Amino acid sequence: MFSVGALTHQNWGDVNSKAGYLIVQDKGTVSDVQHFETDAPKFIDMEDIEVDDADRVAGNYVRARIEIDEDKEVVAYRELLVDELGAAAALILPVRKEKAVTRKGAAKTSLDRLEDSVTHFISASSSIDADLKADVNAAVLTTLAEVDHAV
Repeated sequence: MFSVGALTHQNWGDVNSKAGYLIVQDKGTVSDVQHFETDAPKFIDMEDIEVDDADRVAGNYVRARIEIDEDKEVVAYRELLVDELGAAAALILPVRKEKAVTRKGAAKTSLDRLEDSVTHFISASSSIDADLKADVNAAVLTTLAEVDHAV
């Protein structure tokens, strides 16, 4: 038994699947099966785009995950795929390049960030007397430091 499936790709779920037709020749006890792809457009995924990809891209629907710095690069990559490499259509999924963040001094630890949150919460609290906020904050931060050292 043979399942022929679809003659063509239908959507992005068909990426990397075989589509086309089969020719089955019955030779008595053995069947010879040959698979042939059609010339219909395929859905393909790409991570990098090179000028050498023209044969792979031409006439197909291309979805590309591209690392970019600026939004205008999306248009440039789409034009490269469609206008220069001959894609039937192009969908660019931009991935933002990570920007290096530099700080003076040591990086904050999770305890430092927790301390900042606690301090902010106490200072914004309306249920803690304003004259006691500094003492409450100091007591809570001392307890946090003790728990952190105990763990």
